[in-house]
Amino acid sequence: MVNSTYKYAKAMGYVSRIASTIVYIVNGNMYEYGACVHFKICRKDLYSFYSFSRNAAKKSISTPKTQSKEVIALWYASLLTRSVEALANGASISVIVNTFGVSRSNINWVVSKAMKEYVKDDPPELDLYRLVLGGDISSKDLPVDYKETVKYLLGLLSPRREMVLRMRIGLDNNKHTLDQVAREFNVTKEVVRRIESQALMELRSSGKVDMLKLGIKKYNSLPTTKEIVGKDKPIEQFNFSVRTYNCLKRAGFNTLSDFNGVSVYKLLQIRNFREWCVEEVISSLKKSKCVSFSGNVDNISLTKNVDALRGITIKIL
Repeated sequence: MVNSTYKYAKAMGYVSRIASTIVYIVNGNMYEYGACVHFKICRKDLYSFYSFSRNAAKKSISTPKTQSKEVIALWYASLLTRSVEALANGASISVIVNTFGVSRSNINWVVSKAMKEYVKDDPPELDLYRLVLGGDISSKDLPVDYKETVKYLLGLLSPRREMVLRMRIGLDNNKHTLDQVAREFNVTKEVVRRIESQALMELRSSGKVDMLKLGIKKYNSLPTTKEIVGKDKPIEQFNFSVRTYNCLKRAGFNTLSDFNGVSVYKLLQIRNFREWCVEEVISSLKKSKCVSFSGNVDNISLTKNVDALRGITIKIL
């Protein structure tokens, strides 16, 4: 039997986390999904709380009806906290309903959700699983070798993206807010958001999602098709980032042979293709034995000297 004091303390903590989630969203510290993951609040529960607060505001005379849903939700969160605290101190449920105007069903909902919440010992890797895979994932759903899997997949990212994700999720230390990460890298919060989004997009590619679900050991033990070599090698086997892969696919690049005779500078004309995408393509193609370039592409920084690639074409041997 769960101690009633512990149960109500958990309930007050759950309401507090909902309120903190809303504050983070309003202040622009995080997007809605990221804030929910950060405070371990299911988005469906957040929407339910918005609904509860609106219904309570309609019945309340003191609450202005013109306030935003977030302001009303914060007002209702304070009422629920006081209600649960009074309940813990021995007040009857009928007195609490009449005093604070909080419905009995809402109190029961908060208490039940609090008792099903994630435990404090959940590994930080679990937050990455929730961000990449979505849904209400618990630690029981993680593969046995989830730590090795996450370490391997993060190692495939660029150093900057890996560091941002590690800081945001708290893999090496406590979780960092957007402001803290922005100060660390001396950039704006919007840049941090973009880097984090790009990193998550890269991890959501099909092979990496399967590896997250199964674990690296089980994934590597699965039977796979033999890697194709030569000019018929599909671009899927180059492990391009999501943006690079999607842009190349839309532009008609399906196999290695499609790059034959293409100007490196012309790759920049592909819609939404950035300089770093071209650098990624060059770096990957240079590793293939059947690819050569009509000019020197070593140590070229496209962000500083794009014109250096004029006249350089890709040749498939």
